[in-house]
Amino acid sequence: IYATADYLNAGGTNPAGSVGAPSITFIGDEDTGLYRKGSGSVGFVSDATEIANFDSNGITISSGNLIIPEKIIHSGDTNTFLTFPSADSFRVQIGGAQRIDLDTSTTVFNDDGGSVDFRIEGDTDTHLFFVDGSADAIGFGTSSISNGKFVFNSGTSNQVANFVSTDAGANINLTDNSARSTIEQSGTDLKIISDTDAGDADSTIKFQVDASTKMTLD
Repeated sequence: IYATADYLNAGGTNPAGSVGAPSITFIGDEDTGLYRKGSGSVGFVSDATEIANFDSNGITISSGNLIIPEKIIHSGDTNTFLTFPSADSFRVQIGGAQRIDLDTSTTVFNDDGGSVDFRIEGDTDTHLFFVDGSADAIGFGTSSISNGKFVFNSGTSNQVANFVSTDAGANINLTDNSARSTIEQSGTDLKIISDTDAGDADSTIKFQVDASTKMTLD
């Protein structure tokens, strides 16, 4: 089908064409169509602009946008894909499980609640931030989480954690199911406050070594 002629050349070949004058085109829209970009390469043109091309390596989007209705699916692996489930939302699903969900108000990892770990690497620390899905706990500088919700491992650094407040005081509150206590930095003073809310008149501060109480303050 020749752009400059009104006939079909059966069994023949088309000229290469160009971006401005594709060789396969349409009546009244001669700058939209297909042309031979190079050996083994075909370009798709719209209004004299190459939108995409394909060759033996695959398809390349040259300009504009790739618009899809919902999913980009991995070939032969239909439960692994990128999807846009609704307006203003994006999801990554792997092996049938939701790994990342984003919308206008939230970013959620592991929304299905599977036993899946999450890890952020630093320059030299492979587990700078590590979420252990099966333990429901977080490690900083470690993947070995055996006790507690938060485990810190500073490696060879003596400073394991640094808590900073730009206010006049800084508090760390320790709360269980019955009371709250506080470690407070106030100016140059350090306070250890037992029963911060004064809910029990018999509150104490105990110092223990090897599970043995060595000193009690009341």
